[in-house]
Amino acid sequence: ELTKFPELLSWSAIKEDSLRGGKFILTNTNKLVYQFPGVDGLKTGFHAQAGFNVTATAQRDGLRMIAVVMGAPNSTVRFDEAKRLLAMGFNSYRKVVLVRKDAPVGPEIKVSGSTLRKVRAVAQEDVAVVVKKGIEKQLVTEVQVPNDVSAPAHRGQVIGEVRIKHQEQILARAGGVILADKRLAFWERRAVEENELRGGDGRHRAQGAQRRERVANLEALLQWQVFEAEDGRGIHWECLAPAF
Repeated sequence: ELTKFPELLSWSAIKEDSLRGGKFILTNTNKLVYQFPGVDGLKTGFHAQAGFNVTATAQRDGLRMIAVVMGAPNSTVRFDEAKRLLAMGFNSYRKVVLVRKDAPVGPEIKVSGSTLRKVRAVAQEDVAVVVKKGIEKQLVTEVQVPNDVSAPAHRGQVIGEVRIKHQEQILARAGGVILADKRLAFWERRAVEENELRGGDGRHRAQGAQRRERVANLEALLQWQVFEAEDGRGIHWECLAPAF
């Protein structure tokens, strides 16, 4: 639940503050904020039957550690034990980011039904793992994407997956998505008569109205601006992705 309120750590990291116009000084009971670099929380406590307790958390180089000490005989022991646990964690483990958000992953993917013939999937988010120091080189990045996709396709559409593995164990995964920043086209799969393009008779005008309705539906679905165009293969729609 605490991860939903990150501002809490900015409060628990405060070493000292004043109240009532400086007449009252409030000192943080968590002495680790003074003693251990990176500590920004979290809670101390004492109970006659439970002894001295502390839940301490610290962050270094993007890696967060949490130490919980309960039943200590005195305040000094609880803080010393928390420091020992945090130091052991930071000395033994590290956070490794193997794939950055929006980095291309996997081979090029063929696109059917579009003027854009190929796309590359990109990582939906940073793909990171926390591992024991020394095994970083044993990590394997595995990408699964299809050989081809069919239009229409939109930005953020998940078409694959990125996995980080160690000895066949999957440690982390993220989606491989389309990063649409180019114009895509969606072809009408039929021939088009010349008079239909110019309005023609009532039947052709009705067909033109149907096409306009389909274009409007595409715009609503994709939130892109859709253009109708023509070439030797017939009518097609070109969709210009907005700037995100």
